[in-house]
Amino acid sequence: MDEQSKETNNNPSTNVQGEKKVKMVAALLAIFLGSLGIHNFYLNNKKMGIIFLLLCWTGIPGIVGFVQGIMMIIMSDNAFDQKFNN
Repeated sequence: MDEQSKETNNNPSTNVQGEKKVKMVAALLAIFLGSLGIHNFYLNNKKMGIIFLLLCWTGIPGIVGFVQGIMMIIMSDNAFDQKFNN
């Protein structure tokens, strides 16, 4: 293994898949594509993503996604990392 892959594997701020989630990307996905649950798939919450997809015709996931996006924007970086990049 080379040095870069060792650093990636030992970095505590990366999630299980080794990919750090970006707060602003997640928030924008939630605001603009929240009705389809795209932000849930991005944040590795597949169960909620499927629920959002199944209920997208009701409009409720769009409202919930918008609220979640705003909450992610006002959330501190440390809180976001603890919740989604553990």
